[in-house]
Formats: sequence, structure tokens, C-alpha cells
Amino acid sequence: MDSTRFRIPLSLTAARIPLSLTAACIPLSLTAATIVLAIAHAASLGAEPPKRAASSSKAPKPQDAAGLEYFENHIRPLLANRCFDCHSEDYTEGGLRLDSFDHVLKGGDSGEPALVAGKPDASLLVEAIRYKNDDFQMPPDERLPAKEIAALERWIEMGAPWPGADQAARTASHITEDDRAFWSFQPLERPPVPKTGSDWPRNDIDHFVLERMRERGLSPADESSRLALLRRLFFNLTGLPPTPREVASYMRDDSPEATAKLIDRLLGSPHYGERWGRHWLDVARYADTQGDVADYPIPWAWKYRNWVYRAIAEDLPIDDFLRWQIAGDLLAHGESDPDRFRDQHIATGFIALSRRFGQFTEGNDHLVIEDTIDAFGRGMLGLTLRCARCHNHKFDPIPATDYYGLYGMFESTRYPTAGNATDRMPQRLVAVSHNEHDQSRIDDYWARVQRMHRVAGRAGSPAAKKLFEEYQRLKSSGDEESLEQFLKRNELLREAFEHGLRWPREEWARLLRNPPETEMVFGVVDQPNPDDARLHRFGNPERLGSTVPRGVLEIVAGSNPVPGEGESGRRELADWLTDPANTLTARVFVNRVWQWHFGEGLVRTPDNFGKLGEAPTHPELLDWLAWKFVHEDDWSLKKLHRRILLSRTYQQSSLVSERAEQVDPDNRLLSHFSRRRLDAESIRDAMLHASGELVLDPAREHPFTHLNGGFYRQYTLNYPFDKFYPNFHRSCYQLVARLNKHPILGLFDGPDRNQSTSKRTTSNTSTQALYFMNAPWVQKRAEAFAKRLLAEYPSPRERVRAAVRDAWGRDPNEAELERFQAFLRDYRLRLEAAGERGASLEAMTGFCRVLLSGNEFLFID
Repeated sequence: MDSTRFRIPLSLTAARIPLSLTAACIPLSLTAATIVLAIAHAASLGAEPPKRAASSSKAPKPQDAAGLEYFENHIRPLLANRCFDCHSEDYTEGGLRLDSFDHVLKGGDSGEPALVAGKPDASLLVEAIRYKNDDFQMPPDERLPAKEIAALERWIEMGAPWPGADQAARTASHITEDDRAFWSFQPLERPPVPKTGSDWPRNDIDHFVLERMRERGLSPADESSRLALLRRLFFNLTGLPPTPREVASYMRDDSPEATAKLIDRLLGSPHYGERWGRHWLDVARYADTQGDVADYPIPWAWKYRNWVYRAIAEDLPIDDFLRWQIAGDLLAHGESDPDRFRDQHIATGFIALSRRFGQFTEGNDHLVIEDTIDAFGRGMLGLTLRCARCHNHKFDPIPATDYYGLYGMFESTRYPTAGNATDRMPQRLVAVSHNEHDQSRIDDYWARVQRMHRVAGRAGSPAAKKLFEEYQRLKSSGDEESLEQFLKRNELLREAFEHGLRWPREEWARLLRNPPETEMVFGVVDQPNPDDARLHRFGNPERLGSTVPRGVLEIVAGSNPVPGEGESGRRELADWLTDPANTLTARVFVNRVWQWHFGEGLVRTPDNFGKLGEAPTHPELLDWLAWKFVHEDDWSLKKLHRRILLSRTYQQSSLVSERAEQVDPDNRLLSHFSRRRLDAESIRDAMLHASGELVLDPAREHPFTHLNGGFYRQYTLNYPFDKFYPNFHRSCYQLVARLNKHPILGLFDGPDRNQSTSKRTTSNTSTQALYFMNAPWVQKRAEAFAKRLLAEYPSPRERVRAAVRDAWGRDPNEAELERFQAFLRDYRLRLEAAGERGASLEAMTGFCRVLLSGNEFLFID
């Protein structure tokens, strides 16, 4: 059989075919290509995956002479004549080879075996040759004769004997020694600190950095000025500028410990938790809305947001910080501290806030789980796990079976919903209570609200009025049997008939006005009957493959325990994630911290520590920091901050030498501090700070007005809620919508809340400049800034000095004082000559606007 005319590029895999073009919809002219891909990307229905120990397959029969003779006489010739053209060493379409037993067991790109020894009915190969599925037939041109089909079935039933194959080893791992040798999968060990023989290093970090600089003939930059360092530390740790009083206090303190004391003071501020918590919320793709269609609001999301801020501020160990977000509800079992119990449940918002899809509550669960796994993989492990959903990962040693091992854990997890355009009532909220009956009470309450909502809608229809008349007629007739039959046919309206058509709406309103007193959070709990998942062929949940036992990634070291009885396995996943033997978690997190301090990580692809990611610029430094973080700092983020911030590497000037520009233009070797623009939140906050309008108190829920006159508001595309209501709280408390970015946060490179954002881009566009020139919001901040200056300072010279100090964090020099005063005077005189009223305020507003759009305001040196 010559199948070359059917061959298609391997890049056109099933993973790239849209869901609307699954095999069931592909034209018959593509049958051959489809079959080749199918055998490579899917596996036998009911087949057990190749690497999991918990297999239910019947043990294969031992090899014997008769079996081997049967293979040589009947099977090898058949495979050679019918299959090897496309599936052998010479040509391996879709990653599937049928010319060796190991490759048959390994399967194609999906990672599932092509056959299950001893089980022909559960083998994909047999399914294909039987032509039972119109979309999955092999060979594609012509069905095999019945005699050859029977031969293959008999051979598999015999245990698939194959000369030279180890019949006792019926599994094949996809993990090679080369895979295990990759840098990010190596055990985390403490490397020795280089001996540089220099007096420049202040701590061990500097020795690692200086050694790499010297390899390229570079020297470190001078130390930053104290004023520049002060501003850098304030924005870095709190996202806010220093006040004039804080500037004066630091500049007066000339002790050697001045900077260390400042760092401790900033780390003790609640604004530190807000700033660094916001970094994590980028990774967690936090949003106050569910996404898709009407982008339905989540009134309880703020609890997860504020928990993150508080956990960071209180220096909750990062291993607990991560574990709680994966399995806080399970870890809370037996927890006696009510505050800790509550926080552990709230922390599962990381999972609960996964993006929702479509306008119905049910039917798109697989997409929600895919979003969870993607955020978990990229955010906590630095791996693109989503790439293993349709087939084995093309670049990293992550088979599809590993993906569905994780999938089973999250499929065994109950996700809440805040409602949607079609089904408006919240469902499956979590009760934060030690009383096990409270969760049932919460579930019953929302089920009743949901039912009354449906009854109220039905009872208001003209048809219901006619049915109500029929009900009254039957009731007055005394015909009990007919009445009961009538009520059975109209069960949903039974209560409405009994109490009156207006009653359901009144009951609905009463329920909404009187929710249970137990606190509810938008978190997750386990499903009542956790179970393993079945592999989705081509990533399509309607084409199910073999059952995959729940488990973790084989390539990553650490424990791989079996899920506890009646549990999803998330508890074991959390333990594995933070096991010191796990080669990724600490490296990934420490790299993020470095990135958030320096602008770039030691690995510049923070969410991809795989083969397509960048290698670390300072691998020994990364491992040293990660090892210290786990084994000496007990996962304390504040200790890690101090170690980095007190280094000379961090405290260098941003001035770049000519040599560095030539040999290291991207500053990968850290020979100076990289100048950075403020992020979107800091730009907004700094403007409000200068104008005196910033509200520093923590915010809570957003005014969704989700209860309107006692009835749940019907949020749809045509009836949206106000996403950007005016307020002066810090930007980290602004409402975050998935489908609409905040005007300022979007313009200045805020993250896409539809996916985990590991690193924000920094753009420099004309629209940003035009925004500072023309935006009414900027004009109002500049005017408020000007009014404050005019009210607080009597002379133009004092106003200018205070304006520069508040906006740029420094005093103007004498030449600047003179030039700025001249500008104000000339501007005011021109306005007065033109007959403008309020010329002094207008001139001062213009000057403030210039300061707020200047580079000294927008950049950190």
C-alpha cells in the first residue's frame, strides 16, 4: 500500500485542528491523514496508560515457541505489508512506530499504547482495523481482509508475543536519560560560592554575579545615589513613592544600617503585601469576573485577593502559600484556628477563579480545568502543561498521561459559579464553617433560590395563567385523581398553583434578602465521588480514551503518593509541589522574585523552564538562592528580599558603561541596574499620591449592585454592570474584568486576566504620550495637585519646590527653580491677558501636568 500521496506535514497535528474540525467533521478526502494522526494521538478505548503502576490490565501470557512462531508467520508479514510504509524507523508519521514492541507499547504522540496485550477489544489497533468508527479506519484506503483482522485479534489475545521483547515489562516510559539530564530537572543542590578575591561583593550573591561579569571583561557600576536607591526601594517594595518626610528621614540617617532599617520598615508595611501580592495575582490570572459572554461578576473574588495581600504581608511561608491554593480545603480538615481555617478555604480561589466559558454553567468543564492546569503549570512549575492536552508534549518530557493524571484531580474537584447570562444564580459556593452541616445548608439554600428563580419566570407567562385557571377548575371539581395527574405534569409550578402566581417572585425576593448567616467564599471542595479521568483523544472530551490514574509529573522528582480514600488527590499534589525534592517549584518562585526586583529573571522565560525556554544566565546563583530559600530560610519571602536587596548587585547605579553596551546590551550579566518604567498600577497610584487623593485603606467588595430591589440583576451583554466605577483606592484594589481592561491599566501594559501572566511587557507608544496630554483623568489629577499646592504653600518658589519633590522625589536645583518659576509666571500672564479667569490655578495645573508626564516621574533609576 502506497500511502505517500496521503502524507501531510507533521506540523498539521490534531492539536492544531480547531474543535469544530474534529475527526467527525473532517472531509473524507482527509481520511488517510486523519487515521495516521488518530493512531498517533489517541489510544485504545479502555487501554491503560504506559507508565502508571495502578494498571488494571490482565497480565499477558508468557512467550512460548508457538506464540513466537505465530507472530513470525502471520503478524510480522502483515505489519510489514500494511503498516511499515507509514509507521517504521524510515517514516514515523505522528510519532507512531509499529516495527518494535517497545514502540508499539509507547504509542504515538498521545503517549498511549497502540495495543493492550491480552485485550483485543480494548486495543486501538483493533478498533481501527475493524472499521467500526467512520472517522477512525486503518488502513485508510481499504479494509483488511477478515482473515488478517482475525489474525491480529488472535495475536493480541495471546499476549502479543514478540521476539526479543520483555513480555513482563508491558509499560514503556517516555522519560529518557537525556530528558532527566536537562538543567531544570536536575536535583536542587547548594553550589559553592565563587572566590573572587574582590572587596566589591557585600554578600554571596555579589560573588556569583562578579564572576560572570569578569568572564566577559565587565566591571560593576558604581553604587546608586542614596536618593535613587530610596525611590527604587519604595516603588519596588510598596509600589508607592516616598513622602518628603520619609525622604528626609532616610537622608539624615548616615549609619551603615540605614538601608537595612529602611528595607525592614518597608517589609513591615501593609503596602508591601499589596504590591507583592499584586505580582502574584498576575500569575494567578485573578479577576473579579468569570470571563466569556457577559463576563459575569464574582462578588466574592475580593476575599482571595485580600488574602493574598495579607499572606504576603504576614510572610506566610511560600510552601504553605502554594499548598493552600491547591488544597486548602483539604488541609483545613482538623484545623482548630478559625482564622487559619477560613484562610485555607479562601486560598483555593486560585482554582475557583479559573476562567469560565460559554453562557451555560455546564458543558464546558473541560475548558475550565484546562485553564486551571495551565495556570498551575506555568505559574507554579514553570512548564507549559497545556501542550500535553492533545498529545505528548512536543518538546518537554510530559506525556499526555501525565496531563490527564492531573486532570483527574481537578475533575474530581467541585468548582463554584457566580452565575451567567442564562443561569443567573450562584451555585456551589463554599461555607466557611467547622460545622459539616453548614455546607449542605448553603447548597440547599442556593438550590431553592435557583428553583424559585425558574418558577417565578415560568409563573409570569401567559401560559401559566391559563394553567392556573385549569388548576382552580380541577380543584373546585373535587376530582382528586385528575388534579394529581395535572400537578405531576406541571411539577415546577405546583407551589405557584398552591400559593398563587405572585408567590414565587415574592419567595425568591425573600430568600435573597435572607441568605444563611454562614460566610460563603468562592472556593473549591472535592466532588462527592472523586475518580480518575479518561484521556481525551485529540483533546476532545467527546472522544474518550483510556482511564488514567491520578498522579503527578514523572519527570519531576518528589513523592507520587496515591490520592487518599475519597479525595481528589489535590492534597498529595500540594505535598509533591512543595517537596524539597521537587526540582522546579523553588527555582521557579525564586526566579520570579528576582525578576520582580530586576525587571528580568535569571531565567528570562519565567513560565517556561522547559526546552523552549531560556537557560539561566547564572545557573549556580539560581540554585544557590533556591536552596537557601528552602533549606535555610524556610520558604520566607522576606528573608529572600533582604538577601537580594542588600547586595551590591541590586544597589548599583543605572549608568551603563561603554563596554557593557557593546558586550552585554541586554544587561544579562547585571553590570548595572536596569532602568525601568513604572508599571500601570504605580503610575496611577503615584498620580493620586501627588494630588493628595489616594485612599490607602484596604478595599473590600466592589459595588456590583448584584441585588437590585431584592432580585438578582440579569447581567448580560446588553445589561452589563459598571466595571470602572470612580474611586481613589490603590490600583491593586480596582475591579479587574476579564473582557475589559481598566483604561489606565490597559494602556500601560496591564496583564491579560484571561491567562497567567508571568512577565508584563513594557511598551512606549504615542497613545501613552497623548494620554498624558489629553486625558480628562490626568487633567483632574493635575488640577487637584495644583489646588493642594496653592492651598499649602504661600509663595511660588515654595510651590515649585514642593511640586518637584512630590512628583520626582527630589528637590529642584537652583536653575530648575528659576526656570520653572519663569514658566509659571509667563503662563499666568498670558492667560490673564486673554481674559481667562483662574489664571493662577490654570498655570499651576499645566505645570503639574508637565511634572506628572516627565521621565523622572515615570521611570525608576
